Amino acid sequence: MERRRIYMQGNDPFGGQIFRIVDCFYREGSRFSMQWGAWVPRVDVYETDDKIVVLVEIAGVRKEDIDLTFHEGKLILRGTRQEHYVSDPAIYYQMEINFGPFERIIPLPTDVDAEKAEAVYKDGFLEIILPKK
Repeated sequence: MERRRIYMQGNDPFGGQIFRIVDCFYREGSRFSMQWGAWVPRVDVYETDDKIVVLVEIAGVRKEDIDLTFHEGKLILRGTRQEHYVSDPAIYYQMEINFGPFERIIPLPTDVDAEKAEAVYKDGFLEIILPKK
């Protein structure tokens, strides 16, 4: 399947500009996250005939450190990526991997049956499958 970015926000008079600005902020979140001690995992959301699928890039996060909830048509993903400590004193020449707590609130494009949601965590990706109502 070819990946295409589609920016549709119903009757958005701004042609999706606000959505693109917010999306850019999230994609570039690591630049800001060091200031606040948090990070923002990247997310893809797509729809098929019978489900919504949310794919979250969260390599290094343990399953037990992930919390998923649904509230008012939104998927709320919270968790923590534990710090990887170096046992010997070291000089870091580059530090790009963010650790600590994260939260993503993902608006869902249609009603889903949260009771039948399934999640699979494999190879650093969390795939959340949400059957449509």
